[in-house]
Amino acid sequence: NQHQVVVRFNFAAFKKYEMNVGSKTTHWVAGHYPTKKLCCKGENGGKLTARSAQQSSLILWFPAAQDEILRSCKTRFPHNPGFSMHRPLINSLVSTVRALRADLQRLGQGSFGEWYQLTSGAHGVLLFSRMCDSMSLYGFTSYTSKGPLEEMLMGSGRLTTVAHKLWTKVVKHGDTVVDATCGNGHDTLFLAQLALDPHGTSGRVVGFDVQETAIQATADRLSLHASSHPPQVGARVNVFCGKDKVWSSGVVEACLDHRSTIRYDDEDSETLDLAKERWQPEGQRVELYQACHSGMGEFVAEEKASLVCFNLGYLPGGDQNIITLAGSTRAALQAATKVVKPGGLISILAYVRHDGGEEDFNSVSSFAGNLNPKQWNVTICDLLNRNGNPVLICCYKKP
Repeated sequence: NQHQVVVRFNFAAFKKYEMNVGSKTTHWVAGHYPTKKLCCKGENGGKLTARSAQQSSLILWFPAAQDEILRSCKTRFPHNPGFSMHRPLINSLVSTVRALRADLQRLGQGSFGEWYQLTSGAHGVLLFSRMCDSMSLYGFTSYTSKGPLEEMLMGSGRLTTVAHKLWTKVVKHGDTVVDATCGNGHDTLFLAQLALDPHGTSGRVVGFDVQETAIQATADRLSLHASSHPPQVGARVNVFCGKDKVWSSGVVEACLDHRSTIRYDDEDSETLDLAKERWQPEGQRVELYQACHSGMGEFVAEEKASLVCFNLGYLPGGDQNIITLAGSTRAALQAATKVVKPGGLISILAYVRHDGGEEDFNSVSSFAGNLNPKQWNVTICDLLNRNGNPVLICCYKKP
C-alpha cells in the first residue's frame, strides 16, 4: 500500500488476502476474456468491486476488438479511466520476451513450455518497467491443482488428462518410459517432457507403433518441439541428416537465430536450420520403432521403466481398419509387467466403440484383474454416463 502505483491483473479477487497483498489498486491490466466478461456482460456484479471508488485505471493489452470493448468499459465505469496498448507496443513486448527466451536457452536454461501470447502479467510487468524508476514484484495464488480423481469428477472429465496427471506422479527427469502406441505423438511428447533431463544428461523415451505414418507423425511432432528450443554453443546433439538420412553426433560450434553450425565427430561441419531438421540433444534419447509393442522387452531391460502407457484402438485420422488386437495387446502387457520397475505404472486407455475394441478391452480387463495383488494395485476409471468414452485401467507395481 506504500507504493505510488499498484498494478493488479484480470480483476482477481483478493479481499480475503489483503493482509498479504494490500488493498490499494491504481491500475488493472486485463486480457480479452475477463474484460469482455466484466464490461460487456456485466458479470462480477457489473463493477470493479469496491475498489472502483479509487478510480483505478483499466489497461487493455489485447488487440482484438479493443475499441468496442473499451467503449463498453467507459460506459459501464465512467469514473475509471480506460486505456489500450497499441499493437506496435504489444509486438515490441512479445519480441522482448522472445529474445529473452533465446538468450536463456543459449545459456542452458529451460526448457520452456509452448506459448502463443504473453499473459496479462507479462504485459503489465514489461509495460511498467519502461515507465517506472523501480518496481517490486509480488506473486500470490490461492489456486490448487486438482488431483486425478477430482479432475475426472469435477474437472474436464477427460480420461487422457487424468492419465497424464497420474504419470507425473511416477515419472521424473532421467527416467526411462515406454509409449507402447505412439499414434500421432501427443503422449510421446508429453513423456519426453517428463522424462528427459532439460540439460541433456539423461532420460530415455522408447516408442512403438506398427504404422509408418504414426512413427513419422510422432517424429515430426518431436522435431517441431525441439526446433523451438535451440541448443546452446558447446552442446552435443544428434542430427538426422545427410544423403543417407542417418543419425550423426556432433558439437554445436555457433548459433545465429535457428541456424547452428555443427561439427560432427568425423570432423565434417555443417550449418543447418534446426527448425527444419530432426535433431535432439545427446543424452536425451527418444527412440521410435516401427514394431509391435509385444517385443518391448528386446529394447528395454527388466525393471527399468517408470511408466509403460497404451492407447488402444486405431490411429486418429488414419486407417480405422488397422487396430490394436487382443492377442498382441495381451502379449505386450505381459512384457510391460517385466520392464516396469517397482513403484512404476502401466497405464492403458482403451477405446471400445470401434469394431474389435470391446474384445481388446475385455482381454486387458481380464489380464489386469488377474495380476497378483501382493505385487500390484489395479484400478479402472470409467465415466458411466458417457457412451463410447474410453476406459482407463492403471496397474501400479508395488515398491
